[in-house]
Amino acid sequence: MNDHELDERLRKHYGEQQLSPHGLAEIREIVGTVGAVEDDVVLADLAPDSPPWNPWISVAAGLVTVAVLAAVFIWAQSQPGGGHPPTAEIIAEEIATNHNRDMPVEIETDAFDSLAEKLDKLDFRPISPGRLDERELQMVGGRYCKIQGQIAAQIKLRDAAGRTWTLYECRDSKLLSGVRARRVKTLGIEVELWREAGVLLGLAGPPD
Repeated sequence: MNDHELDERLRKHYGEQQLSPHGLAEIREIVGTVGAVEDDVVLADLAPDSPPWNPWISVAAGLVTVAVLAAVFIWAQSQPGGGHPPTAEIIAEEIATNHNRDMPVEIETDAFDSLAEKLDKLDFRPISPGRLDERELQMVGGRYCKIQGQIAAQIKLRDAAGRTWTLYECRDSKLLSGVRARRVKTLGIEVELWREAGVLLGLAGPPD
């Protein structure tokens, strides 16, 4: 058998192949071309001027497109805020959740300078806001944490009644630009959000 005869037989064989109704339904659902192909269409009829295996190239391209779009969607949803800029409510809920976990401190200290020196992986320097003095809150210590995927400081505090408060500090950024300064009550916790010296702060404690 010469090459010409082999080529003709292959063309005839694949030209006679036909997808099952189930296979066609799957292709329609994935590629989004419902109704574009009838169940009794032979693959060769999809592209009469091309080799019978060419339609599979179109199907493969469609599958690749779907896979890429799905990957982009999953990636966007996995980002902080589900791909949308976080709001004060989103930040407050994240802070309240971490506050309720009551994680132990990694560094025991009552001084911000000492804490700043030991949390040297931060991309900002923790500040001592005046609001702590207004509430008569004393530092117990701190640890690393994250807010919306950004490295942050989690600072544990105590008030005069012995209740636990937590101060969260992270470098202000474009990602957090939509977070307005306000108070939010969520998960049984009151969270006060504000900005100071290029730092976004969130103070979590029992509702007044």
